[in-house]
Amino acid sequence: MLVRLTTFIGLFVSLPIFAQSAAGDQGFVVINIHALDCPPCLRWENVYKTEWLRSPEYKLVRYVQIESPSISESYLPTHWPQDLLPVLAQTGGRGVPRYLIEKDGRIISDRYGVDNWPNTVSDLKKFLAGASGSVSAPVPGTPGSFDGKWAVVHTCAPIGQAKGYTIRYEMTVVKGAAHAQWGSEGKPDSFALTGNVQPDGKAAFSVAGYTGDSRYTAGGVSAGAPYAYAIEGQFSSTQGHGDRTKERHCTFEFTRK
Repeated sequence: MLVRLTTFIGLFVSLPIFAQSAAGDQGFVVINIHALDCPPCLRWENVYKTEWLRSPEYKLVRYVQIESPSISESYLPTHWPQDLLPVLAQTGGRGVPRYLIEKDGRIISDRYGVDNWPNTVSDLKKFLAGASGSVSAPVPGTPGSFDGKWAVVHTCAPIGQAKGYTIRYEMTVVKGAAHAQWGSEGKPDSFALTGNVQPDGKAAFSVAGYTGDSRYTAGGVSAGAPYAYAIEGQFSSTQGHGDRTKERHCTFEFTRK
């Protein structure tokens, strides 16, 4: 049974903090970081929720759904169960919807985006089958744990008259140093993404390049103009998320290949 916990303000108003099921006997906790103003989160409710609540896996785990009023509040401690605050401290505080699996105080699966919910369930099935609580990918916190190739989904929202866009490319990490190249170096509609992923998963990248089609460029700047900006992110064993820190809103979703 899913139990909803609330904080009461005055006599008539209540704000949901989180909902959770009873703890399962396997020791796994599935955490759904959810916000009421998040359209993909609502899609999860419509597409996946009923199937999940009826699944045999649901009965074997503790399920916690973070239900903040807005995306910006999703990582506030007031919206998390007290005993999961150590898990909250490992998240880096970014990304909704986001699905975590925790065991023994450690995040062992970390996936972003509603389309990754089936992968979360697949991870859970593997963990339950082996009851090992481990993942095959290197454990964050060790040198080189993020080395390898990562698929990147890079999305920038519309701004002013500029259209939004999504592009996909590959990033390589070697000894924590990241590099990706879009387009032909030095030409219009090109950039290099460089930076570092620390052993704890925190990432700092920079993007530097030259503008392309003016229809997609803030301010309608002509093709070939130089630009640069910074990205802050957080990685787990298999997933990562980053945000452009200033001006135009851009997100970066990373998946280990």
